[in-house]
Amino acid sequence: TNTNSNSIDDEDNEDYHSILADAVQHMALAEQPLLIQQWLQSLPPPTPAQIASGHTCLAADRDTLLTRAILVFLATENIRDAHTLLQAFIQNVIPNNNNNNNRDIDTLTKSYMKKDDGFAPSHIIFSSMLVGICQKDVRTGPLFTWLL
Repeated sequence: TNTNSNSIDDEDNEDYHSILADAVQHMALAEQPLLIQQWLQSLPPPTPAQIASGHTCLAADRDTLLTRAILVFLATENIRDAHTLLQAFIQNVIPNNNNNNNRDIDTLTKSYMKKDDGFAPSHIIFSSMLVGICQKDVRTGPLFTWLL
């Protein structure tokens, strides 16, 4: 009976994450980056287990949904709203994160390239890199051209 209980919990958890993913996708398709940022800000920050390198738990909902929204914006060629969401998230969510282990945006950026600092790569920095590539700025223009 315990196995049956676990499968029901897994199904409920899967339904919950599916609903969250659908919600952020619909908000992105409705071109509502600031509404997405406000909603993400209301979600719990990543736990120490979720930011640990090599973690086996799911990533934080907030981080996963940020990445999903950015990907939807970029897939629909809406770089403006992807950039708006990312900047609003960096300005409003990162400084107000009470459980960030003193990981401000500069620390997250440095940590992204380190393999031995004990932290998993950041969704925020990954998303920043994606938006930068799509914006074709001076640093990422050659990579964008190579990807095409």
